[in-house]
Amino acid sequence: MTGEPQWRRLHPAGLIVALAKSAKALAGLIVAIGMIVMGRMSSDGPNGSGMAPMLIGIALAIVVMLVLVAPIVQWLTTRYALTDRELIWESGLFFRNRRTMSYDRIHAINSVSPWYLQPFGVVGLTISAGGSSESDITLDAVDAAVQLELESLRASNVFDTQAIEPSEHIEPVRDAQSEHAPVFTASPKDILLYALSDIAFLASALVIWGFWNRISDVLPGWLVRRTEDTVLGVFAQGVLAIAMFALFCVIVMLMVSLVSAFLRFYGFAIWRRGDDLVISRGLITKQVTTLPVSRIQSVEIRRNMLRRLLHLCTVRVGLSAVAGAGDDDDDDDDGNARSASVLLPVIGTDRVYDVMARVLPEWDLAPVRTHRTGRGLGRYYLAAPLVALLASLTALSAILLRTRTQWHPPFPLAVAAALATLAMLWWMATRALKWRTEGFALLDGSHRIEATGAEQLTLVTLVTHRSRVQSFTRSTTAWREPHGVESVNMPLFVAVGTSAVGFHAMHRADANRLEEWMTSEAG
Repeated sequence: MTGEPQWRRLHPAGLIVALAKSAKALAGLIVAIGMIVMGRMSSDGPNGSGMAPMLIGIALAIVVMLVLVAPIVQWLTTRYALTDRELIWESGLFFRNRRTMSYDRIHAINSVSPWYLQPFGVVGLTISAGGSSESDITLDAVDAAVQLELESLRASNVFDTQAIEPSEHIEPVRDAQSEHAPVFTASPKDILLYALSDIAFLASALVIWGFWNRISDVLPGWLVRRTEDTVLGVFAQGVLAIAMFALFCVIVMLMVSLVSAFLRFYGFAIWRRGDDLVISRGLITKQVTTLPVSRIQSVEIRRNMLRRLLHLCTVRVGLSAVAGAGDDDDDDDDGNARSASVLLPVIGTDRVYDVMARVLPEWDLAPVRTHRTGRGLGRYYLAAPLVALLASLTALSAILLRTRTQWHPPFPLAVAAALATLAMLWWMATRALKWRTEGFALLDGSHRIEATGAEQLTLVTLVTHRSRVQSFTRSTTAWREPHGVESVNMPLFVAVGTSAVGFHAMHRADANRLEEWMTSEAG
């Protein structure tokens, strides 16, 4: 294409998005200004100098300038163009930024349609290239048809075919009347099972505690004291009251997990559109992600403690780019992956391979027998946590014996020792699970590898291609080397998902076999 690109503007509804982002970013500053004004008014008293109205007016003017001017300037100065070969984006008034992305470099196209944009038929798009999110292009508000146009241009450049007209595309997956059936849908029962078996909800207790510590400084003193006295009163009533309070907290956290899961995964469905996977999800905010199958770096089957007991698992893919468009980070069982990488939120372990054969037939996933690399090497996994556990138990025992001879036991020290003992027990459990599960199998004439292992207490089965492995690192120690025991780490080209295949301890013959596989030429 020659000449000046055909520039397009963002939809006027983009002003709503820009204003919302500006207000959110400046919320802390606005609160600080308000507190300063209120403090000055209270110091002036009822017979003050009359400066209060002027301060209020100045504060309001500053807030309006901060919240309104920057978003309006951003919207007015942002434009984009779709040429034959690339997407071009420009923004900025005094400092112009220009970003160009070739269509064949696109790794994911993600659209978000919040409730306030849905009446306009407008979505926010994030076009992701491989690597960090700094290389992404974000279009805050464009017509929904732009996503289909981008998919068409990407396909025509990747496969070197004539561009597909928008009318030839499958209808957008957000259209409930689409004649093309999805290859997988998640029922409300599936989402309920996902929420109830997601142990990440336990971490919400720490989030609530941290949030309380942050807001307690700005809340009225009487409210903070009354809340703390109520909690301490519950603990003073005995074990039964503490158990009932803990049960109440767990129920509340489960309800939060349930609401969060339905907000993120309601209407979850996967379509196949040529070489693309199209994933639709969301209750209030509709999100549609287009993932080229050729850009998928790995497939993971994950089972946390609860899902192992219920014979359930979650399937997600490793992506070379962060597929997000204004959506908050959504955590699964390990707290690291975005929901955009989740293919099957929850499914029975007896069905997972049959369903994946329809979703990703190219990967030819099937249960295989893996070679357990940790067999006979338990001491290398458990020695360090066992020594640490014995040390913490010794310290805890000494403290407890001391309390029998003192009227005032060293309570903080005892609590610290107990927490350290629990941490060592956790370390021991995670290492023991690694020891029992780490292994690998070479697939497809050695073009692919299936690696098994554990992250914390979550079992992980990961399948990836040899071409996705970036390097091979093997290490040992002075006491391991005489016994031919090494550690292996293979980083993957993954931005979202498990970023490396690692083995804590394996025999040198297994390490040699893996290194030979990694360095051999693809046949």
